[in-house]
Amino acid sequence: MDTTFYELLVPRFQRTTDRILLIASITIAIIATLLAFLISPIFTAVVLVLDFLFFHFIFPKFYVEYEYALLHQELDIDIIYKKAKRKSLLTLNLSDARIIAPANSHRLTGSNISKTLDYSSRDSQNQPYAIIISLNQSLTRILFQPNEKMVSLLQRAFPHIFFMD
Repeated sequence: MDTTFYELLVPRFQRTTDRILLIASITIAIIATLLAFLISPIFTAVVLVLDFLFFHFIFPKFYVEYEYALLHQELDIDIIYKKAKRKSLLTLNLSDARIIAPANSHRLTGSNISKTLDYSSRDSQNQPYAIIISLNQSLTRILFQPNEKMVSLLQRAFPHIFFMD
């Protein structure tokens, strides 16, 4: 039996709107903290707690990486925030997939897709691939960003549903 195991870490690129939102929120946090010092100690404590919550829970969500782990016929997709906190997003049994192809492939046009999950890098230079699979009784398109090695493994393991065009 051929054992297929491969892991790939893909950083998600920040869009311009993400960067603007990050800079604006940091600026607001700094200004609110400085104003709180001028107003009262109680207000300062409240603002510092809010700053802590922002930098602990929201700030890491601006720095995201996806990890794809291909083991036999399963693809695990995890999200990693700020290279510190990991969360498992989903596990796909690729033998249940209908098609795996580049996201702009003509083979995907006839599909009646109800939901799209984007786990790609958002890099405009690299075209993501799409997996069309039934999740929770609805047809879902999952976007991901494999490298050449993962593409060759998927092509070898699933030649009947994997397309390169």
